[in-house]
Parts: sequence; C-alpha cells; structure tokens
Amino acid sequence: MSKKYYSTKVTAIGGQVADFISAAKMIIMFEDSMALPELRDACVMHSGNSLQDMIKPGDIYKIGNEEFKIIKVGSEVQKNLMNLGHITVKFDGGAGEVLEGSLHVEDKPVPEIKVGDELSICRAAEEIADGTWLGLKGKTAVVTGAASGIGKAVAQAFLDNGANVVVCDLNPNEPEFHTTETSGKVKYVVTNVTDAGSVNEMVKTAVDTFGKIDVVVNNAGINIP
Repeated sequence: MSKKYYSTKVTAIGGQVADFISAAKMIIMFEDSMALPELRDACVMHSGNSLQDMIKPGDIYKIGNEEFKIIKVGSEVQKNLMNLGHITVKFDGGAGEVLEGSLHVEDKPVPEIKVGDELSICRAAEEIADGTWLGLKGKTAVVTGAASGIGKAVAQAFLDNGANVVVCDLNPNEPEFHTTETSGKVKYVVTNVTDAGSVNEMVKTAVDTFGKIDVVVNNAGINIP
C-alpha cells in the first residue's frame, strides 16, 4: 500500500487549462485563495495545502485515480507547494531542463480534470517497504529550524528513512513527529543558531544521545519584513 502525503481537491478550472494540457502537456496548480486574478484563467485551483513529506523522484502524482510516476523534482517545488499551493506539473517524462518550480512526471495522456477531483502525491509502495532510498538508516541528522514548515518536513523524511534526527529550533514547544518500528528516533533540542554556546550544547547533546553526527541541514532562518 502506498503512503499518501499530499492531498487536495480541485475547486475551479481556468479557461486556458485545456489549452496548456494539449499544447504544452502541463498544468499549473495554485491554492484557490493564493491565485492572483490575472493568473486564474491559466490555473487549476485547489482547496488547500497539507504537505507531510519530501517530494522525490519515484513517488506518484495522481489526478483522481490516474497515476503518474515522478521523474524529476525542481528545487523550488517543495517550498512553493507548501507556502503557495503552487507548482507546475509537466507531463514530459523528465525530458529537457529541470525547471525550479516544476514537477516532471511520466509522459502519459492527461485525464480530463474536473471540479472535485483529488490531486495527491504518494510514496511508492516499494519505497515504503524498503525505507532506505537515501541510505540513511542508522545515520544521525541534525536539522535546524525544524519545529515547523520545511524543516519539520525534512526531519520527518529523515525519520521515515531510518535516520535518527536531532531537531533544533528556538520554539520551546516540542513538535510531534510520526514514528514507527522502522523509523529513526528523534531528539528535540531548543537551540539558538546565532549563539555559539547554544550550538555547542546542541552538538554535545546530539553526540551524547546518538554517538555521532552524519548530516547537518541548516534550515534555520529569519523573516525580514
């Protein structure tokens, strides 16, 4: 059984969507509340965003019950889908240049998209059974800025693939993560990455807990008005 980690419903379909599919083999997804008026005619609008994992090649993009294997993932896809509900899905088999905001899936006929259809992304069943697609089982990862958002999704992906994760954030409230018998273990450490003493204490905790650090994901940042 595949694991569904993203799901939304089509709320409206722009008048140019069919033309984009026939001429360019692509659809542009936008969360309904985020789509600007001048963009709506070209977009498939949808109801919302709940992205629970990292999108990767080999996963499955679905329109209703029609499945498309994901071939390539643009560098901005994860962030754009999480923050704006916006990505371009190109049904090109991964041919040509990988565009930053595009999800490139296998080249198959695109079904008619209707209001109410589910758009979803699933982990392939064989990947779930193996759980080692990056060779992370038994490794220790440190992820900063990981109490929410992209950092939390990255930490969850490491856990799902067997890595132990040191989750670091300024937030004093420890976030919840989904763990199973095959996933790694998680240690939450309140950390200020701008304070050398705080970082050193986090590193000591990580080594004391898991014996080593193999991977560091420096996701912490600040919002600038």
